[in-house]
Amino acid sequence: MHIFVRDGISRVCIEQVTSRQTIRMSCEIGVRDVLWIGNTGRVLMAFCEKQKREELFRRIHEAAPEVDMKLLREKVMRVREKGFAGRDGEWDRHCACIAAPIFDQNGMLQGCLGISVPDFRLPEDDSDYVRLILEGAKEISLHMGWYQ
Repeated sequence: MHIFVRDGISRVCIEQVTSRQTIRMSCEIGVRDVLWIGNTGRVLMAFCEKQKREELFRRIHEAAPEVDMKLLREKVMRVREKGFAGRDGEWDRHCACIAAPIFDQNGMLQGCLGISVPDFRLPEDDSDYVRLILEGAKEISLHMGWYQ
């Protein structure tokens, strides 16, 4: 499991619990990745304030004009509607990731909790993983003073 935060149009891993499995997915703490590829980035865009999200779309378009902005907007809004981002191999075709938002006491997005596993390890019915990530993100949010 890992926690990502947004920094500009990047996402940064700030915490990680590495699996003991021989074959696993991991990232280095502090490494920056683009915000527009992958589920953790989509969560970090989907749950920020609308004005900030529009600014992010503009900045991404300027930094990476090759990105299909219509498709990115659709993916981000689907994540917002569902409340989490599910199964995805966009960053690495052998990686499956589920991510959910973390909120502070004011209901403001502070980061996201995610789990990334080799795609063969995530069952077709990933509802248990989704439930665990949503519960974990909610628990962290509650510790940060958030309430529904």
